[in-house]
Amino acid sequence: MIFCTPVAFQGMNSAFSKVCYKNIDPIVIAKTVSGILNVRLHVMISPTKRRRAVDSRRMAYQIMFLYNRKLSRKEAAAVFNRDHSTVTCSVYSHADLMKSDPKYKETYLMLEKKVTLQLGEPKTGSNAP
Repeated sequence: MIFCTPVAFQGMNSAFSKVCYKNIDPIVIAKTVSGILNVRLHVMISPTKRRRAVDSRRMAYQIMFLYNRKLSRKEAAAVFNRDHSTVTCSVYSHADLMKSDPKYKETYLMLEKKVTLQLGEPKTGSNAP
């Protein structure tokens, strides 16, 4: 269950097209993801392009949108000192990786479960922004 623009998830199964919201602060989500994935927050914020850091940011964006309906891509990008276009690219990359990379998918689903245990179930909304 992740939030994204409908275009990014055309053709994906319905479990991935749910739109969920709870309005949790993105900084809290970033810290939570950092702790679960064992990637230091300063590494996630740094300009490094190492796969582990990039994947952590990519997953953090998805979790941010899952828990915060009103979060814009610009606001999500600001958490990691990035541009909104980076978030847009990240959203599409996430969709592609969920289809093509079993290890990435397994890691994301594990992350989603652990975040849910720590932050609670996200509220489900019926209208996509």
